[in-house]
Amino acid sequence: MSQKITTDIKLSQQTRKKIKDIEDRVEQKYKAIDIKSCLITIDRFCDKKDSHEELSENVTIEDWLVEYKAFKEKQGSCLEKPSDNFFTNRDKIHEIKQQFGTATTLFFVDTQLVVNIEKFFSGLLLSYMTIFDKNSKRLEVDSTLVFTETEDQKTHQSFHRLRDKWYAHTEINSKKNSLVYQILNDKIKFHEDKFHVQDEYFANNYKKLYSCTTKLLKYIENDICKRISKLEKNLPEKDKTILKEYYKTKETENNHIK
Repeated sequence: MSQKITTDIKLSQQTRKKIKDIEDRVEQKYKAIDIKSCLITIDRFCDKKDSHEELSENVTIEDWLVEYKAFKEKQGSCLEKPSDNFFTNRDKIHEIKQQFGTATTLFFVDTQLVVNIEKFFSGLLLSYMTIFDKNSKRLEVDSTLVFTETEDQKTHQSFHRLRDKWYAHTEINSKKNSLVYQILNDKIKFHEDKFHVQDEYFANNYKKLYSCTTKLLKYIENDICKRISKLEKNLPEKDKTILKEYYKTKETENNHIK
C-alpha cells in the first residue's frame, strides 16, 4: 500500500522542499507528455499521408461502443449514436484519409478544424515555454542543461523569442492588422472593414518543437530519478520516523475500514 505525501505530515523544511521539487518535476513531465501527444496530432494534420497503422479489421461495433460511451461521458451529448452502417461509412472515410491525408479529409468536414491548427500550435508552444519560466512558482528547468547541442539551443531560443516577441507581446507583430486605403477620384478612402492581416503560420515548426520536447522529457525523467535517489539516501532519521509512523497509522485505519 502506498501513501501520498500530504501537508499534515510534519516533515522538516528541507525534506519538504526536496519533495516539492520532485512533484514539480513530475508535473512538468506529464505536461511534456501531453505536448508530444498533441504535436503528433498536428503531424497527422500536416502530413499528406498518415504514418500511423491502419484501423484493425477485427474491431467490432461492440468494441467501438465501449470507447464511444467512455468518450461521451467526458464530452457530454456531442456524439450521436452510430447507425448500423457506421463501419461501412468509416471504411470509406478511412480510404479518403489514406489517399489525401487527415488535413484534406477534415477540410471537407469543417474548414475551421484545419485553419485553426495555428492556434492549437501556439497553445502548445506557450505550454512548452512555461516549463522554463524563471518567474514560475514551480522548479525551473535550465535550458542549457537540457539542450547541450548548439543547434538544439538555437531552436529552443527561437521558440523563446517567438513566445516573447509574437505571442506574449507585439514587438514583431505590431503591424499584424493593417488598415488599408484606396484613392478614388483623387480622394483617399480608408476601409474599416478591409484589413490586411499578416500571416502567422508557425505551425510548420511542430517537428522541431517535438524534438525539443522529447529532449526535455528525457532530461526531466532523469532528473526525477536522481532527486528521488538523493532524497532516499539523505533522508534525516527524524523524517524517516515520521513517515514510518504515519504509514502505520494509515495502514491501521484502512484495516479497520475493511
